[in-house]
Amino acid sequence: MNRDAAIVSNMMAITNSVTPYGETDLLTNSEENARQTPDYLTAGDKVTTLSDPVLKRFDWETAARSEMIDEIERLDLELKYLRERGKYIAQELDLFRQRRTIFWSDRFRNSFNAWSLVSKGFLRLKDDTSVFFGSLKNYRLQPSISLLRVPYISYEIELKKANLSGIALAPIVEVPLLEGEICLQILGKSQELLAEASASVTGISDDGPVVFRFSPLAESASEILTVKIFVQSIDSPVRLLEMRKYAYWGFGGLSTKCFAGFFFDNEEI
Repeated sequence: MNRDAAIVSNMMAITNSVTPYGETDLLTNSEENARQTPDYLTAGDKVTTLSDPVLKRFDWETAARSEMIDEIERLDLELKYLRERGKYIAQELDLFRQRRTIFWSDRFRNSFNAWSLVSKGFLRLKDDTSVFFGSLKNYRLQPSISLLRVPYISYEIELKKANLSGIALAPIVEVPLLEGEICLQILGKSQELLAEASASVTGISDDGPVVFRFSPLAESASEILTVKIFVQSIDSPVRLLEMRKYAYWGFGGLSTKCFAGFFFDNEEI
């Protein structure tokens, strides 16, 4: 009888020590508290829960990340708004320049000359313009008409040096542009296309020129070449710095020369 009672007692002790998951409960009280299942889990789910400090840190980092994403989205919308406003102002400024009174005032009173104001990055353009285009007396370095208003701007150049392989120009914009191209074509004496190149308007900078590279042209030694510049897929004015002079103190026609740097035989920039 005592033996049977002992066996029953041992079986009850083993039964009480088995967890709901079928495992022997060997955990201490603190461990048991740590593994308690949250209310939002079903009774059959087995998870390892995090301590309160870790959960609080996780919640804080999640909230901070969400707040940062919201701030980035807000700033992005504000930047887009400012960019659109900038384009609108640039377009209005271009319209203002085309008014008849401003146009004639510019012919007689505009003495602005950017020659001494451009950065050191344009030194090559100043040197080559002086070397290849002869006398620049009474010419001023000024912005051209907007390339949005004309199909293209063209210049005739006579370099008398073979293997022209690159031209550096100085386009300017009122607001930074994110898309579009500025394109260059070089035509021979019979107006046949000899070379063409393009560059993204995102590369336009006040610190240096935009460079167009192409295969060397032997014709540059003996022919007067025509350089055409135009733009594609842009929605804000783009102009070129060029050498400008009005004849007869403003009463005559406008004479222009290309403000450019020239590269030969694939020389490095």
